[in-house]
Amino acid sequence: MAFIDADDLWTPDKLELQLAALQQHPEAGIAYSWNYFYYEQTGKRIPGHIADFEGDVYAPLLQENFIANGSNPLIRRQAIDQIGGFDPTFPHCADWDFYLRLAAQWQFVRVPKHQVLYRQSSHSMSSTKVTEIEQQCLAMLAKTYQLAPAKYQALKPKSLSWIYEYCTQQYLQSSDDLAGVQTATRKFWKAVRFRPQVLLEGYGQSLMRWLIKRWLLVLMP
Repeated sequence: MAFIDADDLWTPDKLELQLAALQQHPEAGIAYSWNYFYYEQTGKRIPGHIADFEGDVYAPLLQENFIANGSNPLIRRQAIDQIGGFDPTFPHCADWDFYLRLAAQWQFVRVPKHQVLYRQSSHSMSSTKVTEIEQQCLAMLAKTYQLAPAKYQALKPKSLSWIYEYCTQQYLQSSDDLAGVQTATRKFWKAVRFRPQVLLEGYGQSLMRWLIKRWLLVLMP
């Protein structure tokens, strides 16, 4: 089974190559690919994060949702029947919760190719919605760590840091006024407090540059 959001697209070979990957790896329950960020107005495709995780991916998936969106994977029906469907308690992060429950039971296999066009809307997400996403991700993560074996508990700061990095990005995209920049800054420093290495990594440095530019625009338009 595969899911596709109404505003996303697949490359013509997406299902074919993912099905071949599952046929070659009968132990795997899910095949995933890489994502493009697709900007329809300009036709630009920007390659997203390249994830190389295969086999038992529970630990890396617990630290960040490297599959990135709900239009990505092809999943064995047997695996879905085993774990159940999406949890309606977390509509904004139901896909991440779903993938984590799959990863606890099944191995993953990747197709090393950008095949999912994750369409970027021209309409900014509201700050209210970003707050809901943050709250739901934190609640989902709390539930997951309650059930996770003891050996994974030390990963929680990394998981929380990734959520706050994501929220920083969303707040920067959804608001360009002083209040929005201040909120984004608070979320970024939460990410840093949970994991100071953020300041040394490419994504964290990119967010920091974005914050600096936004502060300059707000203070000296």
